[in-house]
Amino acid sequence: MSGRMVQQTLTGVAASTMPKVRTTDGHLLDWDRESVVKQLLKETKLSEIFYKASGISDEEAKDIAKEVERRIRWMNVKYLSGPLVREIVNVILLERHHLEWRNICTRVGTPVFDAHLIDIGTGFEAKENANLQENAETSHKKKADKISKEQYL
Repeated sequence: MSGRMVQQTLTGVAASTMPKVRTTDGHLLDWDRESVVKQLLKETKLSEIFYKASGISDEEAKDIAKEVERRIRWMNVKYLSGPLVREIVNVILLERHHLEWRNICTRVGTPVFDAHLIDIGTGFEAKENANLQENAETSHKKKADKISKEQYL
């Protein structure tokens, strides 16, 4: 139960005040602040390769995870998603002037609206290649191309 404020029910059973985290496959997991710490420590190690700078310290990762938890409580949401937690982490990294860590920790993807435009044939590179047919495979290729280009920005 790392990082959780705990309340008790009338029967004395511990109940977390943090919302559950919805996984991409639809499962609900208990909030775990330590997961944020571990992810920050793991991902910011890339800073050494990309920027020749050190990754985050254990102390700062723990401090950021506590701040993430505080903001989630303030938001008073019923459920969380991994992407929402990541967005909160990235905002805090920016506020603390760690642009390099934020660049490493950010998601590579595309907004739903842009993906829809690609699906209906009016989005990313819609007129670039007349040889591509308008079908699911073309949409998939264009989305993959867009995401790959975005990764290197």
